Amino acid sequence: MQRLDQYINNVIDYSRNKRLTIEIVKVDIDDVITTCLSDLRYFVNDTNVKLKVDLNYKMLKTDLLRFKIITNNLISNAFKYRDPSKKRSIIAIKSHLDKSDVVLQIQDN
Repeated sequence: MQRLDQYINNVIDYSRNKRLTIEIVKVDIDDVITTCLSDLRYFVNDTNVKLKVDLNYKMLKTDLLRFKIITNNLISNAFKYRDPSKKRSIIAIKSHLDKSDVVLQIQDN
């Protein structure tokens, strides 16, 4: 049932994304990550996963809706496709500034 809900949400997000114009605003990366993790709580509550969040840079200018969609997809994929052979997987979410670019890394093992 959760997979169906996620699929429906992805279709809705895609449809909404296609229709809307790009609106650049200041985005708090920490707020977006917190919201995504809350939305993915059924993954986050998996006791075989250690989640590390290290956001050295927390603000950027981008389209909020699209950033949320991309971030949510990357985090959910990190949970879905982590290495099942490991007793305890690690998912790391990091951000930093590289010259004038904000870099967001989402890693799984």
